[in-house]
Amino acid sequence: MKVLYEFTTRLRLSAAHWQFIVRLLQVTETFIVPKKILPCLIFCSFATVWLAGCASAPAPQQPSTEQSPEQQRERPVVIDELSAADYLARAERETLPAQQHAMLVRAAGRYFDNEEFQAGGVVLSFINSGYLASAPAQQHRLQQARFAAYMGDWQRVIELTNGLDQQLTQREQRLQTLDLRHQAFKNQADYVAAAAALVAYGRYAPDLNLSTEVWQLLAQVPAEQWRQGVSHNDSIMRGWIQLFERLTQALDENRSRAQVLSSWQRAFPQHPGVEFVTELLERPEITAQLQNVAVLLPLNGQFADAGRSVRNGILARLTQQEQPLQVQFIDTTQISVEELYQQLIDSQIELVIGPLDRNTLEAFNNFQRQQEEAAPWAQLWLNNPENKNDNDRHAFFALDTVAESVAAAELLEQMNYQHVLVLGPDTNRGHNVAETFQRYWPEQTDYSMRARFYAASTDIPDAVQQSLLVDRSQARIDMIERLVQQHVPATRGTTELHYEIRSRQDIDAIYASGDAQQVRLLKPYLDVNMSAFGRRAPVYASSAVHQEQLSRGENDLDGVIFSDAPWLLSASLAADVRQQFEQQVGRLSLSQQRLIAMGYDAMAIGPKVLAMNYLPGYTHNGLTGQLRIDAQKVERRLDWAKFEGHELKLERTIYDNQASRH
Repeated sequence: MKVLYEFTTRLRLSAAHWQFIVRLLQVTETFIVPKKILPCLIFCSFATVWLAGCASAPAPQQPSTEQSPEQQRERPVVIDELSAADYLARAERETLPAQQHAMLVRAAGRYFDNEEFQAGGVVLSFINSGYLASAPAQQHRLQQARFAAYMGDWQRVIELTNGLDQQLTQREQRLQTLDLRHQAFKNQADYVAAAAALVAYGRYAPDLNLSTEVWQLLAQVPAEQWRQGVSHNDSIMRGWIQLFERLTQALDENRSRAQVLSSWQRAFPQHPGVEFVTELLERPEITAQLQNVAVLLPLNGQFADAGRSVRNGILARLTQQEQPLQVQFIDTTQISVEELYQQLIDSQIELVIGPLDRNTLEAFNNFQRQQEEAAPWAQLWLNNPENKNDNDRHAFFALDTVAESVAAAELLEQMNYQHVLVLGPDTNRGHNVAETFQRYWPEQTDYSMRARFYAASTDIPDAVQQSLLVDRSQARIDMIERLVQQHVPATRGTTELHYEIRSRQDIDAIYASGDAQQVRLLKPYLDVNMSAFGRRAPVYASSAVHQEQLSRGENDLDGVIFSDAPWLLSASLAADVRQQFEQQVGRLSLSQQRLIAMGYDAMAIGPKVLAMNYLPGYTHNGLTGQLRIDAQKVERRLDWAKFEGHELKLERTIYDNQASRH
């Protein structure tokens, strides 16, 4: 005990860890471990506890005050009257290693039942699975999976529980296994597999109605999976899959969702989700067909050009809309927000698209928030207000370059970059971009993200050199030069020193968050300051660098990869729409193209904004990107292109489903 005390004191363990190890030692020394290997297990005990406390995996989340359906469903607990101490005492009395280790498996399980995961984890570390018979070995896998779930190692949970529910004999243990698989697949964003585990869970607990939980899982499945077809060998899962495939097709084609739900009920009358679908038929989020539409745009004044471009996009979409709609355009520069609100009420408007300009949007939003009752219409706002309302009938659609940093973070992670440098202007927008990028960058020990800002164009050289640590390399070179001049005699003239600066090599990619002018100034300094003999980090940027062809005179942006709306990068996408406008108004500027595409997409997703709010996995392949609504926000997945001289090369196609764009 004295040796252990000195060992733990030297490592400055907390009092809780010290007490835990002493308690474990007392149990271990008494009946589990031969004394000759006790020092090894003391170290193992400490290592296990220390790893449990310091692992990079996320700690278990604290329960919120408002419970979800999953939290309301109680976790299955194996009924066992004996405590962990009882099983440890039994292990003491056993003489056969197989029985000793079987008792340790049960002791670990009881620790986990009592949420003493560190104690159970240490007990697990003492178990030798080679001594276990078939049934204890299966229970051992279950307890290992429970500890892996506690540590947040969801892939390990999936591996340990694969097929385990069919091998275990106790109903409660099967439920535990399926619940673990449900949690693991959900945390891995494999929502179909998570739902399948929940369906299997329901077979062992027929009194539970899990339809709401299954729906919530499958509602997050990307729509492309439903469009491509999903197969499953479970009859109940096939019913759920059919439901989502039919709903997705109905949304794509703007057909009645109520008819789809009724047809599904007739096809699957014995399905456990029938009652839930009956409830869906009463929900306007799914069944409402919005036909009376008002579009709020500035058609005069400062923002008239922007408003007219959005209007033109909406009109272009209406010419291709199969669903009959009644649409009226209201010029927001000619009416007060009070009059506007009353006009929408009197006209019995079902869907509002707009406002567009920020001043009108803020005024209209504030007026709505002051009303005692929520407005009766659904609304697709064409910008982000300062304070969003929490009306789940509303969604916010903006062409925001700050939001593009989310797409950049996702892309760079998918391309296996781990260490990223964000360079941008020292402005509110520049900091917002960096903060948004950081929020979506993986929080893992082997990933890093650094940000550096410049206040003016004259600060860019220093910002680049400091970010790439070139200034330190130059300082070392200067020091060597001074030493050479001081200590090496020059026989003829001055001593010439040949050198090459070195930039840091631990940066995989650079995200430049400025506009075209700023990135034009930044890119040459990056090229000059990256070591010629080292790996050169690629430079990514937002659509802010994509300006008119005539303004790309020099090749300063050569090699920069940027995101933008698909319609601006692909001449073949909706070519008929582009041709129609160019015949009428001539060549379109990039700014006009973005706003026309925005209006086109707003009219496409507006009538189904309620369903998209309710189905976060549903996506619309539009001209401005692949669109989905999550937490009232329209999120866009963009295409990527690369500057190659004076040309653009399409770098990455986010999606290929051209047919569903129209």
